[in-house]
Amino acid sequence: MSEPETECELLQEHIKDKSQATIKSYMIAYKRMRQLLDDEEIADCSQKKILQVIMDGDINLNSAQSLINIAVIVRQFSHESVLTLERQRYQNRIALAQHVKEKNKLIENTLPSLETLCLYTDSLYANSQFKEFIINYLLLNYQTRNADLVFTIVGRKMDASDPTKNYIWLRNRVATYIRRHYKTAQAYGEKVHKITDAKFITALRRVINLQKIDDEKGVFIPTISQAGYYIQKYTYNELGETKYVKIVIDHFRSDLQKLREIADNRGTDLSTLAASYDIKNV
Repeated sequence: MSEPETECELLQEHIKDKSQATIKSYMIAYKRMRQLLDDEEIADCSQKKILQVIMDGDINLNSAQSLINIAVIVRQFSHESVLTLERQRYQNRIALAQHVKEKNKLIENTLPSLETLCLYTDSLYANSQFKEFIINYLLLNYQTRNADLVFTIVGRKMDASDPTKNYIWLRNRVATYIRRHYKTAQAYGEKVHKITDAKFITALRRVINLQKIDDEKGVFIPTISQAGYYIQKYTYNELGETKYVKIVIDHFRSDLQKLREIADNRGTDLSTLAASYDIKNV
């Protein structure tokens, strides 16, 4: 007779169809929640105790939401009540939304214009900073997140075969940007963009030449786990990808078709775009 499954094993089975990134995030939250509960199983603890250890842990609101979410998931498949947890989760959502509005108030009048970012990107090309130009070009034109910008440049389509990686396939005067590994890939699937911009094609060729001679100027992200750090360094005044997308959205706020395109590029929906990235959401 086999041993009964542990709570952790039951959780792993319950979330097995999620993306690898989501599974990893859930398991980190689960282990953290168990630590806070002195290794007691979540389903065996009261909702009051779960919320108490989270509050006593001096945990920020976003992290608290992750812990409450995992507690709700575990208690639901264990057929335990979640009403108190869900009530707190809803209150936290309201507080987080207010935080976003307050943050937007602070940055609304300090962010540069889209024109400034475009001029900066052009200056990178003019100064032969080709990898920086490529990163900024993709951020501005496809509203990517950091993970989207971890890619391999290939010269043959057959070399872009790994379903878990991103590629730029360069053939003649066309660059095909293939995204398979990004935050919402499981929901939105593979995204493919054909780029024919002459500067972008030239910049790619220059980077390929640098990579052939192992020149560090041809390395986009030396340490993949620190992708966000390097990409932020490449952006104007080190603004980073989130502020870039806010600037793009603000510029096109009156163009519904363009906003839909941005949402599709980003791998999200219009409501999330408005709630999380609209700097006039105050």
